[in-house]
Amino acid sequence: MAYTELQGKSQTGRKGPGPALMGADTLIGDDVYNPQEENLGEIKEIMLDTRNGRVAYAVLSLGGFLGLGEKLFAVPWSALRLDTSHHRFVLDIDKKTLENAPGFDKDAWPDMADPEFEKLVHSFYGTEPQSSAAGRQSMVTGLFRDRNDAEQAYQAVLNRGYGNMEINLVMSNDTCNRYFSSMTGEAGKAPEGAIAGAVDVSQAIPGLGLTVAGPIAASLSGIGAGGVTGGLVDAMIKWGIPDERVKHYDSGIKEGGILLSIKPRSEEDAKFIELEWKADRGEQVCR
Repeated sequence: MAYTELQGKSQTGRKGPGPALMGADTLIGDDVYNPQEENLGEIKEIMLDTRNGRVAYAVLSLGGFLGLGEKLFAVPWSALRLDTSHHRFVLDIDKKTLENAPGFDKDAWPDMADPEFEKLVHSFYGTEPQSSAAGRQSMVTGLFRDRNDAEQAYQAVLNRGYGNMEINLVMSNDTCNRYFSSMTGEAGKAPEGAIAGAVDVSQAIPGLGLTVAGPIAASLSGIGAGGVTGGLVDAMIKWGIPDERVKHYDSGIKEGGILLSIKPRSEEDAKFIELEWKADRGEQVCR
């Protein structure tokens, strides 16, 4: 039964199902499009990882007629977004690229629990394997284009009981000088705000033009100019950030954005910070 067929109401008066919590069979048969409005196929199956109770993959069916010539793809669940307005899924990939994705025949399904298969598929789609995330409390990371948005996001974490030395802060030296130099304050006064306080104890990384504060500052201090870029990228990769998001953050910092990240103490904190940062217009907020 497809999602579009279930339009009843729950006891709370909301239309069911979901979209936050839905039966897997209501999603099978749903179309998958990309942002360019290309039809990529339909959901053939939902694969549940019984070891952790999470959805691992959606099996996407592309092409064929009456099952002939059909090709199947295991798409990481985290790569899909449910478009409730059009009752379909969105996958950010063009059709030609998808055709070169790791796929399989309907009569020869792979062992999706194989770590090598997991690594191959997640590497293609730029997502993080669940097995990698399971062993640690993931970082929450977000990019903020506006100083006030970054201030609100930073202050929200402080109000949650975290300290300045627990929050990673990365921006270009030009951004730091524009927003937080004493010359930018009214009548020559030092700018106020939570981030301004962090900037007071931040470090400028020579050779790259970055200002950093928090745990990442210690990990980058002492690195030669030639190794700084790799150090920053490596640090973000260790936070569990997929390559595509690392590229987005890197370019965003160069364009004047402010990158914030923190390791939450609990799942409850992680959810709170993620929702708060999204409300503060953070880009690519992930964990």
